[in-house]
Amino acid sequence: MPRDVLIVGASSAGLATAEALRNKGYDGRLTLVGDEARLP
Repeated sequence: MPRDVLIVGASSAGLATAEALRNKGYDGRLTLVGDEARLP
C-alpha cells in the first residue's frame, strides 16, 4: 500500500475520500490540494 496519497480537490469529495481511506485503515500521509476558499 502506498505511504503517501495526494488527493486533488479539497471540497466535500476530497474530504470524503480522505475519510474513506482512514475508515478502511489507511494510516499513511494524506495531502489534500485545492483552491477552495474554505478548509474542508
